Amino acid sequence: MICHLKELRLARHLSQEELGELLGATREEVCLWEQGKRLPVPRRRRMVAAHFGIEPSEIWPLEPRADG
Repeated sequence: MICHLKELRLARHLSQEELGELLGATREEVCLWEQGKRLPVPRRRRMVAAHFGIEPSEIWPLEPRADG
């Protein structure tokens, strides 16, 4: 699975730990999400996307879009 979370995080100059703190997750969870080894639960995917002002499908391409 392709995940664009790392690129988004780095563009905002955030460490994995800083992003995790913002989202109520651990650094380890963020690392697993970025590597595509784990997918956050739907609620958390929406939180991550909202933090970056985009749709979850723009981070995790297999995620269904809200409009369709």
